[in-house]
Amino acid sequence: MTATIQQDQLLANIRHSREAVDALVRAWIDDVLERRVDELFDAGDLAGVAAAGIREMAADPGNEDFLERKIALWLGELSDLEIEAKLPRQAVTAVRDIVNQPYVLDEDLVAAMLDHEAAHILLREVLRQALFGFSAQVVSLFPGGEMAFWLVDKARGIAASAAEGVGSSIEGRINESVDEALAPAFELTAGRIADREFAGKMGDWRGHVFDVLLDWPTQRLVGTLDQVDPRELAGQLAAFLQGVARWEKLEEVMRDTLASALDRAGDQSLRSMLSGSSLEQSWRPALEKQLADAIWPFVQSKGFATWLASVSAGQPSRGP
Repeated sequence: MTATIQQDQLLANIRHSREAVDALVRAWIDDVLERRVDELFDAGDLAGVAAAGIREMAADPGNEDFLERKIALWLGELSDLEIEAKLPRQAVTAVRDIVNQPYVLDEDLVAAMLDHEAAHILLREVLRQALFGFSAQVVSLFPGGEMAFWLVDKARGIAASAAEGVGSSIEGRINESVDEALAPAFELTAGRIADREFAGKMGDWRGHVFDVLLDWPTQRLVGTLDQVDPRELAGQLAAFLQGVARWEKLEEVMRDTLASALDRAGDQSLRSMLSGSSLEQSWRPALEKQLADAIWPFVQSKGFATWLASVSAGQPSRGP
């Protein structure tokens, strides 16, 4: 009987004291901040749990339908989004300064990225049109140039038709010349992009792209999302998840990555890692309030009373 009275009194005291909940949250945050980082996380356990979770998600046949619904919802919300506010000038300037940095890329990396059929088709067509346009301008410099160019153009078509099947048409020779120029053009492009002396101009170009995107009408940018098929994208994401889940080294890589990060932290605590910045002072009050606000309704619930009673009786409850 006495134990029940004490338990009821304790429950009443907690439920009538928001300060007690606030103090509990502060004590818990202090404890987390003061512990060594490698005491907070175990790389092996965390990697095992994460890998198991990924595999369970990948094995669930309902995930693809879930992803499709979420993607369709997000796309709809983005399409209805209206953003009129502009970023502060200082923030815009800071981001532009970051993207404007004269980064020097590896020439082999640039060449490998450019070595794709789409890039070859694009550059080939640009060279063909540029060559044809240049020829037109040269011909037009002479008397009767426009007529001469028309005749050349007609002759090219006739010659191409007449030579069809023997591979000696003017069109074929133009294409052969352009194809021969492609490799040197790509080498020149890769070398130019990776040139240290050209790095500043590349930085200026990235800043220009940033400015264009910033000033472009938001609805026109978001409008491109109409091309996304939620079902198709959901299938692709599900396939990606299944591929990762089947990766035999998944847990090993996650464990090694986490272990490496913890090793770099050494014997530091979260508080020592944040020392020298205002991060703790900036986010802690808001975090404390959010946690206390989340816990307070639970303290008022029947589930909390059941849990407290079971603890008082020496038999911790698994839940309401």
